[in-house]
Amino acid sequence: MGKRNFRKRKGQKGENTWNKKSRNERDGDREAGFGEWVYKNEHFEKYYAEQEIVGTEEWDAFLKHLSLPLPTTFRINNSCAYEDKIKERIATDFKYEDLEIDGEKVAPISTMPWYPEGKGFQWSVERRKIKKLALLSEFQKWLVNLSDSGDITRQEAVSMIPPLVLGVESHHKVLDMCAAPGSKTSQLLESLHDDESKTGKMPTGLIVANDIDIKRAYMLTHQTKRVGSPALVITCHEAQKFPLLSSSDNKQGFFDRILCDAPCSGDGTMRKNPMIWQKWHVRNGLSLHPLQLSIVKHGATLLKVGGRMCYSTCSFNPVENEAVVAELLRWSNGSLRLLDVSAILPKLKRRPGISTWKVYDYDMVETPVFDEAAEAAKGKYKTLPGSVFPPSAAEAEAFHLDRCMRCVPHDENTGGFFIVLVEKVGETPPEDANARGQQPKGKKHGEEYLPFTEFKSIQSTYELDAGFEASQLFTRSDTGRTVNFVTSSVATELLPAMKALDMKVVYTGIKVFERHDVGIGESTYRLTQSGAHIALPHMNVRKLTVGNRDFQYFLDRRGDLLQFDDLSADLAAVFKAAPLGSYACTLTRDDGVALTIPE
Repeated sequence: MGKRNFRKRKGQKGENTWNKKSRNERDGDREAGFGEWVYKNEHFEKYYAEQEIVGTEEWDAFLKHLSLPLPTTFRINNSCAYEDKIKERIATDFKYEDLEIDGEKVAPISTMPWYPEGKGFQWSVERRKIKKLALLSEFQKWLVNLSDSGDITRQEAVSMIPPLVLGVESHHKVLDMCAAPGSKTSQLLESLHDDESKTGKMPTGLIVANDIDIKRAYMLTHQTKRVGSPALVITCHEAQKFPLLSSSDNKQGFFDRILCDAPCSGDGTMRKNPMIWQKWHVRNGLSLHPLQLSIVKHGATLLKVGGRMCYSTCSFNPVENEAVVAELLRWSNGSLRLLDVSAILPKLKRRPGISTWKVYDYDMVETPVFDEAAEAAKGKYKTLPGSVFPPSAAEAEAFHLDRCMRCVPHDENTGGFFIVLVEKVGETPPEDANARGQQPKGKKHGEEYLPFTEFKSIQSTYELDAGFEASQLFTRSDTGRTVNFVTSSVATELLPAMKALDMKVVYTGIKVFERHDVGIGESTYRLTQSGAHIALPHMNVRKLTVGNRDFQYFLDRRGDLLQFDDLSADLAAVFKAAPLGSYACTLTRDDGVALTIPE
């Protein structure tokens, strides 16, 4: 989703209520008093009725859907090898054709027609009820297991749209400016690796996932580990001051694709966050407009000429959406243009962007035109910038704001969202001096990744061939226990540049080896499950092929101490004679025994 701006910033008063409770506690509160929420706010209704983002004949449907809980949605990840099995399970075990909840019949799980390849699913039962109702416990457990294994992602439907619009390919250098919690980053990673199964080659591109908050950055690490990409680097910086990385072939801009899912008021999320009904005020969007503008301008600076940036929010508000885009184009002086995305996701119902809207000041008083002197007289904290006002007729004709898209709840039974795709066609003007990647001094959070210096030990243990590059192995300290593998582009282009800029790197790569102490002063490096597939093609020893029977035993006893005598005689003999250390076992499927994958 576009990020709701719920963090308390330095200097603000009041409680940060959104960080007080866990998700489970908040779900419990909603369950206890869900029906007691008042789905009404006079300021909200007055403001959006005037904006005409939906027609008057749709107004009641718009408000009604905003008061209903969101359906459950999930997508099958592109990297999933069991897509057909998942679809088969939904069609057989989880049809729920005659299911009734609270006296109402529930429609079966269905695919979302607009999502590519039938991989997106929607069910009218909200997530809270799936979690709480005993009759759905098997489905809930199945979803959690598939999510933990990286085969599916539970994600709000409209949140899936920006990565699809951005169009990431395997050679692209990508920046996700405001990435946490990471569902969109996971989508970007899937697109980056999409060709790998066909070509057998790792992507030459890379993804930098950034977030301002260190705790959210570590949460992002957990989320993206399900995808497992050596082409990912996670950083912790203010998006509007993300350091400018150098590129030998481009003087301005390093990235081919940028996702700018900006902090916003979040009124498009009312269906899952009903507290917004109570707290909504026009000042929320007005106060965020300058931050959104500074982030998206800086994103344009970080973008290569010819590159594309997707700007998105989970807000309906034109002040946070079209007004930001219009000022971005105005500032760009022709170096940016909006792209027509009507051919992307052609079955998705959407609304075009608008070029006129009404502006209300901090006291909810309509302000028809911008009067700089009158605004200055209001005082520092109530001044409206000229950028929140609609473009002139000539600007509107040149900007093509109709190429933006807005998703409203009653079109696809979703939350609200705004998306626009921007292309950089020339060098952008200089930014303000305080927005050029200069980071404030202070404590550095994150990790320092150092080249791994004990490669010869690993190389001799596994007899790695020349195709396995030592330069792609990194560790977090001189005595680090874990060894991470990164792609060549991350190792040669990104990490050295980030080190030179003293950037806050939180995580990168895939853990391939892990040091294990076997005695006083002795240690060995074990293969990890997450990285075995990277090392295996280059290993000349310590790899075995096994039949279904033995492989089934490994699956059934994962995490347990294995007994060699329970294995087939040939394999048991190999292990009994083998020296201490890790072995990679691959399946040959030669003995006709059917495999059962434990859940």
